[in-house]
Amino acid sequence: MRTNFAIISPGRCGSNHLASMLNSHGNILCHGELFGAEKISFAGENRLRIDNIKLRNKFPYLFTKYHYLIERNYSAVGFRLLLDQNEELLEKLVHDKGVKKIFLLRRNELRRVTSAKLAEKSQIWHLKENEERPKNKINIDINKFIEEYEWLERQLKKYFAIIEKTKQNYLCIYYEDLNKEDSLNKIQLFLKVPKRGLSSQFIKQNPESLEELIENFSELESAFVGTKLEWMLEARR
Repeated sequence: MRTNFAIISPGRCGSNHLASMLNSHGNILCHGELFGAEKISFAGENRLRIDNIKLRNKFPYLFTKYHYLIERNYSAVGFRLLLDQNEELLEKLVHDKGVKKIFLLRRNELRRVTSAKLAEKSQIWHLKENEERPKNKINIDINKFIEEYEWLERQLKKYFAIIEKTKQNYLCIYYEDLNKEDSLNKIQLFLKVPKRGLSSQFIKQNPESLEELIENFSELESAFVGTKLEWMLEARR
């Protein structure tokens, strides 16, 4: 029996990297962002696919169910969905016991937001081996960061509560652990596929410390020291 799944993420948590690794398995097909604003990112080939954004937007849930249904050559089929891409669809998927949920998060929200701002500035959203890393620095709006951090906490709390109330199994994986064998084994077990070595075509885009990437880092230090956010200032990779 095929496993249908969705990778749910706030973005800049390594979902491209994870999808690339899953697609290296052989028994797994993981599409990209089916609900991108300007593009439907399919993986692999299938002439039955519907590449129509207007139709997708009108019937988002049926669109996803159809694209699970037509992929008959894989043991597990899924796609990537960002938390803010389609709230109506996300609500339905969270309630749908026929779709396994992998929440891909980042422990350090400051690093995630920094990565997002750097990608937006450079317009480079992922990096492959031998490609040149962009060299940019960004500013963080402290009040906006706190608002977004609190919004993310509320959203996740809401969705986890629904899943637990409906007695579903789900998997929570952190970006910081993505390349660990234990995490990859957990994902394959969760998707009910044979355990294999997985590889990705993507590499880490911003390996520098936060202090090297954020222009107003000293302002963040002044605002965060002595609060629950202070630990995020650490130079985590």
